[in-house]
Amino acid sequence: MVDIREIGKCEILGHDKFSITVVDNESGEVFIKIGKTFNTTTNRLRGKCMPYQWRLVKEVVGSALYISKLEESLHGVLKSIRLGYAPEVKFNGASECYNVSSLYTKVIADVT
Repeated sequence: MVDIREIGKCEILGHDKFSITVVDNESGEVFIKIGKTFNTTTNRLRGKCMPYQWRLVKEVVGSALYISKLEESLHGVLKSIRLGYAPEVKFNGASECYNVSSLYTKVIADVT
């Protein structure tokens, strides 16, 4: 459930971006991370915040309410089909990660 107090805080801070990032590393770990930020994606994912190489796949910009509902919806769908992923290296936002290979398998299975 979207917390209205959080929405107000986000609007005051200008928290208006949502990004989906594909992340991988030299050991072959591959996963997606879904999260919102009021910073640029580069600033949000630098240094200890994201200890993996990454590339931006999609960014959606909108109001704090829209972005919060979108994030909540995507997390809900991906968790409901059990695609949660725990990265080997822990970082802030690690609980917002999903197994990308399982996601592709599910999408292909649904299409065919």
